[in-house]
Parts: sequence; structure tokens; C-alpha cells
Amino acid sequence: MGHLSLSFSLVLLLFGSEAEDLYRRAAARASEGDAKEALALLRASFAAGLPDPSRALTDPALRTLRSRTTRPSLRALSKEFARESSLVLAPADEPGDPLVVSGTVRDAEGRPVGGALVHVFQTDARGLYSEDGMDESNPRLFSYLRTGADGRYRFRTIRPAHYPDETEPVEQHIHYEVTAKGFETRRHRLGFRDDPFWEREGKTPPAWAAPVERDGDGVPSCVADVVLSAR
Repeated sequence: MGHLSLSFSLVLLLFGSEAEDLYRRAAARASEGDAKEALALLRASFAAGLPDPSRALTDPALRTLRSRTTRPSLRALSKEFARESSLVLAPADEPGDPLVVSGTVRDAEGRPVGGALVHVFQTDARGLYSEDGMDESNPRLFSYLRTGADGRYRFRTIRPAHYPDETEPVEQHIHYEVTAKGFETRRHRLGFRDDPFWEREGKTPPAWAAPVERDGDGVPSCVADVVLSAR
């Protein structure tokens, strides 16, 4: 039994080494400006079992792949190979106040839904989705998570800003799309109870506006649980 365990560990090590090597090659190609080859190598890395494919969304070495033109391809890869229940959404140099969001995806009876795909995207600290505009179809700040067996997920990001166009008053929010086999797709927005928007507009914060508190590290955080309806 000991030999079998050792052999299995060796296989995992070899595959992990291959995935890392492919990832490093993808980063090198990206820095050389060869986006097509970089994306192909990145796909191979993810397929080889890279444990944290979301790394590509924050790694400075892959910054060129997050440009407006190549980001759709990167987003498709992120969705196809989503496997992390906890990740970092915003790069370390992204302007804005830090925010940690966590929660549990459950069914109508309160049971956790493992393996649910959680797609989130948001505005940046300027209130913009894309580099210089409001293109929700190609947002800069996005990610795909896969809930664990306990239905939980967690991501670290920055607090989204209000839209810069004040003729369209909208609360600060993060967009959600949650899908899981056997359940209806759930699309909604996560808002924040301490958003000055509510007082400014003379509105009471709705139930989906989560209270923001500071976690053990002093970082603002909130809980966003999701309930899915069976088909």
C-alpha cells in the first residue's frame, strides 16, 4: 500500500511540474507579445491540472493577456477550467479599497450545493467595467469560482464604485451568475448596506445589501449566501 501511495504522489508531482512548466512558458510568450501561443500554453497548463488557474487574472507576467482584445479568450479559459473555491479577483496593484466576499450556495432546503459555478464581475474604483467605459460584456474585474463540497466560496477584490454617470444613479454592486446541475441559473447583484447611495436616494437598504464588517485581519468583508431553485 505504501508503494501505491508513493507512486500516486509521484504522478501528482509530475503532472504538477508539467502544469507549472507550461504556465511559465505561457508567461514568457505573453511577455514577448505572442498572445495566441501564450493562450494555447495556458490552456495546456490548465488541462494538465494547474491547481490555481485564477492566477492568470492577477499575475503581472500575463498582464498583456488581460487586455481588451484577448480578455474574452482568457475569460473563456477561466470558465472552462474553474476549480477554485477561494481566489483573488483583483491584481495587487488595482486601485481601490480591499473587500473580501464569502458565502455558501445552498438549495431551497438549506443543503449546500457543491461544484456550483459562481461567476462574478464588477466595476473598478472609477465605476467603470472596461478600460475606459461601461462594457459589461468584457469587464476587467471578473472571475469564476467553483464551490467546495460544503457549498462555500470566497474571493478578495476591491470595493466597486458607483457609475460615473450620475444621471443613472445605481448602488455599488457586484454582479453574480450562479449555475449548478439540476438548478435554475441565478442572476443577481450583491449590494452593501453601508453604501451612501441608500441615504442619498432616501431608500432603505434592501435585503440583498449585505452588511460590511472587518475580518480578523481588519479587511472589510461581507457574506453573500446564494439560494438556488431546483429545475
